[in-house]
Amino acid sequence: MNSIEIVIVGVLLIIISAVCWLWLEKRKVSRTSSGGVEEFKSYGSLWKSRIIELVIRIIMYIFLAIGTILALSYFLFLHH
Repeated sequence: MNSIEIVIVGVLLIIISAVCWLWLEKRKVSRTSSGGVEEFKSYGSLWKSRIIELVIRIIMYIFLAIGTILALSYFLFLHH
């Protein structure tokens, strides 16, 4: 891959991270009552939701880190 393709992949990973963050925030807002309290059907659904969100958040941060490194690598290391 040439350096421009690396930057494009990095930017795409950053965009995917942003979409994941927006999705997580939308989920949080959609289950919040008018009183500001998160509502779940049961205790099991609370933990299922938290585990899913934790996995998505970990993937999001990994993509963000790799995307940032790839996007900045052009300017820091590869650009001569």
